Amino acid sequence: IAYLQYRKGGSRARSWYVASIALFACALAGKLSVATFPAIFLAADLFLEKRPLAKSIADKIPYLAAGILMALVVAAAQPETGARPDPYVLAAALLQNAWLMTGLGDYVIYRIPPEPQGLLLEAGAVLFLAAVFVTPWLLRKRFPMATMLFYWILFAFIPTQILSFAYPVSDRYLFFPSVAAVILVAAAVFRLAGRFTKKTIVPLASLALLAALWVIKTRSYLAEWNDPRSVWYAASLKSADPLVFYNLGWQYMDQAARFGDKPRKTPLTPDASMALANSVWKDDQRLQQFLPVLERGEKGSAVEKEFQQHLRQLSVSSYNEALARKGKHIMPDFFFHRGLLYLDLGNTKEARASFLQALEEAGRSGYAEGSREVMVNVHYNLGILSWTEGDYRQALQWMKLAEDEQVRFGGNWFPDIAVHRSRLEQIIRSLPQQ
Repeated sequence: IAYLQYRKGGSRARSWYVASIALFACALAGKLSVATFPAIFLAADLFLEKRPLAKSIADKIPYLAAGILMALVVAAAQPETGARPDPYVLAAALLQNAWLMTGLGDYVIYRIPPEPQGLLLEAGAVLFLAAVFVTPWLLRKRFPMATMLFYWILFAFIPTQILSFAYPVSDRYLFFPSVAAVILVAAAVFRLAGRFTKKTIVPLASLALLAALWVIKTRSYLAEWNDPRSVWYAASLKSADPLVFYNLGWQYMDQAARFGDKPRKTPLTPDASMALANSVWKDDQRLQQFLPVLERGEKGSAVEKEFQQHLRQLSVSSYNEALARKGKHIMPDFFFHRGLLYLDLGNTKEARASFLQALEEAGRSGYAEGSREVMVNVHYNLGILSWTEGDYRQALQWMKLAEDEQVRFGGNWFPDIAVHRSRLEQIIRSLPQQ
């Protein structure tokens, strides 16, 4: 709006121009998706105002400089995903995003990302992308406003696509281009209705019905985030992505840690506990026995232990599903949390195997910060595992390794690690000399 005010001219035009640049910089700091928006200013200049190209480009230089600077900062901060720009992936992602912008698609946190295809499909994708970007330009004289809105949508997707995120289709990428899509839909409805009737009630009623559909779908999606089992439960019914099942398993494991007479994490409130029990044990006969126990706030009952064990078994099932769908994903944190789950279940053999697998995955990961944290966590927990088994010397080796890594990596994941190491050294000194 500030830019359009600047283009109206007048004594305050320069102030509006400066305000537009400042607001654009603020928007960039919020989300990189707006980095290409000055291209929409250019489209407005060329298609709506019929402004000469040279003059249109000249006053976009400050926006371009700010956009490039922020893009470089974000690119440097993003962890390495191993993904690279690929024509087929870009084309498939664009089609998925276009369908989701209609408001008719299924919304979910993670989707299976498109995979690169053979040479023929890659070549076809190049032609498709070229056609998508050229077609609005060919219609610029007859539909100037629609042309600008189409380019708003197309350019708004470029930052997230060029950075080649591991997930090129994500609901949050839709927010900014959806503004243009909604305006475009409304304009199209009025234009089509105008061919058949002069009464505005027809397009207004059509848009009201569409808006009602969007509201219903939005409310349904938001309800998933209030599910006591977490949003990942509903996501697992719509997505085959391994991270969905990993996060669902992690959530079940976290919830299980809040039950029992000695909960490892802050216990749930009675209301939250009952909501979770009603969801997880909806068709289980033990529910009616468990609810009064939760209402009274009792801890350590037999039925509570059964419920806690049931949550852990659900976590095992979700983790197994994630493992089956893992494919080429590198997931060191998944194997680490899987190891913790087996520790909770008392299965030290599986716990150790999962911890060692986490170390192997961490060595393959390009995300150094995350890998370091996993390595320290794994070595620490291997030390705890060996300690519980009575192998104090092996436990000390793992604990020292975790302590050295924590210092070397500059982290503070286990502030008490030196205390544990000293305690182990005392235990070993008290053992009979071998």
